[in-house]
Order: sequence, then C-alpha cells, then structure tokens
Amino acid sequence: MDLTSDNAAEIAHQALLSKAADHSNEVVEIFTRQGILSLNRSERLSIPNHLCKIIVGQQLSKEAANSIWARLLAASQAYNSDLLEAVIKSSAGLLECGLSKNKLRAMAEVARHDKDGYFDQDSIRVMDHKRLREHLTKIWGIGNWTADMLAIFNLRLEDVWSPDDVSLSRAIRRIYDSRELSPEEINEFAEKFAPFRSYLCLHLWTFVDSKRNTK
Repeated sequence: MDLTSDNAAEIAHQALLSKAADHSNEVVEIFTRQGILSLNRSERLSIPNHLCKIIVGQQLSKEAANSIWARLLAASQAYNSDLLEAVIKSSAGLLECGLSKNKLRAMAEVARHDKDGYFDQDSIRVMDHKRLREHLTKIWGIGNWTADMLAIFNLRLEDVWSPDDVSLSRAIRRIYDSRELSPEEINEFAEKFAPFRSYLCLHLWTFVDSKRNTK
C-alpha cells in the first residue's frame, strides 16, 4: 500500500470500527475512545539491534526492560563498541547490566548472524509475516513472539497477531469479562479484524495499559 503511515492508520482504524460494529458495541466504544493508533516507529533501530531490544524485554515490564536496555547501551559505549560487537566481545561485563545468561546468548546469536549477513534489509522487508517468523525463529532464542514484535514495531506489517502475547489475551478476556475464553476463541476474535490485526494489537495493549494506570 503506497500510503503515508498516517493515511494507512486512518484506513485501518475505519476498517476496525466497521468490523467491530458487526459483533461488539463495547469494542467499537474502545476503538473510538482510543482513536487512531499508528504503527509509526518511535525510534529507528536496525533489525538486529531491534531484535536485541525485544529480547531484553521478554517477560519484563516496560520500565524494567528500558532500564536494562539503557544500561546495555551505556556499557557498550564504555567498551568503545556498538551493542552487537559488545555482546560478542564483552559478554561477561554485560551480564552485570541485568541480563540473564539465556538472553545474552540469544543476543550473541543475533550478533553472529548479523555478521554473516542474515538480516539483509532488502530481503527481510519483502517477507510476509509467516516467512519472517520462519526466518527469524531459526536463530537460537528467537521465538514467535519476538518475531511478531519485530514485524509490528520495526517492519510495520499491518496484519500480525501474536497469540503468545499474554497482554493481548488478558485484554480480550477483560473486554468480555470472561476468564473462560479459550485460546482458540481468542484467536477467532482476532481473526475477525484481519487484515489489520497489528492495529488491533495496538488497541488491546493501549486498553490494558489504561486499565492498569487507573487502578
């Protein structure tokens, strides 16, 4: 789609509202209240660096992940290296930044693959979501969730649904006030919003964050 990101976000928003209107007034109200959400990147990281940042954030709060990431960048500068070089050459020192050994190993695998040209931008940017997952999950420590987050926040693919994301499932159960929804039912809910499921994810994360902040 040859559109600006703002135009794409507006088109996606109208499509989400239309799809939501077919089965849930409550979802329509949530989308309307939260407004147009964009896949614009807040920062411009290379694919391997962004993968490393996502690895850092696995199973952590946003605040904890950002704190560790800042310490990693500072430590890399202290070693006069960029992050990818530092995780290979100075791994012991980076553990002191709060990383687990498994996360550091995964980041080192990303760095080694980068040296081998595995993250060719031209090749990766034409992959669809399925092919991207297959490509990235060949790397030790990279699972579907990590690949999904890169697809949404770096490559800005519009139709990504991440069934392994706990916050997304929590949001849907909260909207319907039901802890009994099965993973299959949650995925069926998300399927109704194809081909704009990345925007659905943004709305569900925003919804969860808003509920957390009002406690």
